[in-house]
Amino acid sequence: MRRALLLVALLAPALARAQSSGQILLNNGRAFPNYVNAAECAGANVDVKWNVALVNGATGFPVGGTYALYAMNQAVPSGTTTCPTANNSTTGLVVLAVPTVGNPAGLVADSVVSGSQLITGSAGNIASCSSTADQTIFLCVQGNSGGTQFGFATGSVIVSTSKPPQPVIGSATPGDGALNVSWGPGTATTLAPATVQEYSLEATPVTTGTDTVHDSGRISGSPFRFGGLVNGVVYAVTATAYSIADNPSDPSSAVTGMPELVNDFWDLYKAEGGKESGGCSTGFAGPIGLGILIATLALVRRRK
Repeated sequence: MRRALLLVALLAPALARAQSSGQILLNNGRAFPNYVNAAECAGANVDVKWNVALVNGATGFPVGGTYALYAMNQAVPSGTTTCPTANNSTTGLVVLAVPTVGNPAGLVADSVVSGSQLITGSAGNIASCSSTADQTIFLCVQGNSGGTQFGFATGSVIVSTSKPPQPVIGSATPGDGALNVSWGPGTATTLAPATVQEYSLEATPVTTGTDTVHDSGRISGSPFRFGGLVNGVVYAVTATAYSIADNPSDPSSAVTGMPELVNDFWDLYKAEGGKESGGCSTGFAGPIGLGILIATLALVRRRK
């Protein structure tokens, strides 16, 4: 009997280490995935992905095994080898059991849940969708088979519902089948304090039936050559900013422009050996761009 107890005592630390090496991530395809944004916080789906280590050298969850996902307002204590499953009034811990589908096929599992399931439960709320400050939600996933815990992983996500300030649109000068658009980031306010991470532009034809609405996709910043447009069509162009959590700003006011066959800065840039990157440019590079700009301004003055 003593030998059996001694063996259990010796094995316990090893089992604890094996169970605690898993990791939980969000699987949303974004550049900064571990954020829950305003739309997700309001109830849109969040794809949670985890990779768990299993005890005793197992290569997957046992047949009939299940898992449980928990969200909480505090990190899992160091040295813990199982997920907390109940509130602790002494430490202020609030735990939400998140409904998930059981019996994963192996070490890596995905669960599509709603953002509200990570935030609100019968036990209380662990974050607020109306807060302008970022909030951290701690996650824990626990594998189980026949009452034996087989997988354990932890992670965290940040609830960030603040939007960036409204961009300030500048100009949309003509190019051949394009508009050269410039804008600024706008001024942060208490309702729009988030830092801008990306932008997108939208070009809408002013006269209906002349063309379709064009979207630039995500871009890093101003200026931007908005290609794929139709010469002779007047477009209203707006800019929208996006935060690191992918929350959109209010669109900027519109500026109009009309693409036309002109010898614009971009044409001169290409003539000097410049290359377009990814089908569009976010500006001129270094001394070459500055030289082209100066030369073009001189050419315009001579024409006048």
